Amino acid sequence: MQPVRIEMRELKSYKVKKHGRNLILMQNDGTSHNAFYFQYGNADCFVNAIRAYVHTRRSARDRNLFIVLEERNEVQSLNHSFAELNLFPENPTDVVWKFMSNLKHRPYETTLETFSKLTDVFLYKPPEQRPEYEVADLLNRSLSS
Repeated sequence: MQPVRIEMRELKSYKVKKHGRNLILMQNDGTSHNAFYFQYGNADCFVNAIRAYVHTRRSARDRNLFIVLEERNEVQSLNHSFAELNLFPENPTDVVWKFMSNLKHRPYETTLETFSKLTDVFLYKPPEQRPEYEVADLLNRSLSS
């Protein structure tokens, strides 16, 4: 199995066919991802995960087509907050998903590693002794390791 990466900002619509066992994602530029086939069930869980990030509505012309309207406010707020902090040189969403992936595959190591890095920042050195760029660097390394 390989992870699936979908840029939600680029998602225009998705189509669910064949009793919910076939899912096709269409992007803003007109291209589409390969069709997803759900052998032992339907696409409900996958579609619910998409709906957690974006608002959708059913097409009036095709009952199997769902049009993406906009990102949910919570997702926009979280991305905006990370962007304002300017802690990460890369997309903050990528850092969070990488951390979550590490947490899923190596839960004990990732948890202990993150706690040890954050403990140094928050407990042992007062803020006036540690410059902001150093705190940002430590947080970035703790989430991207």
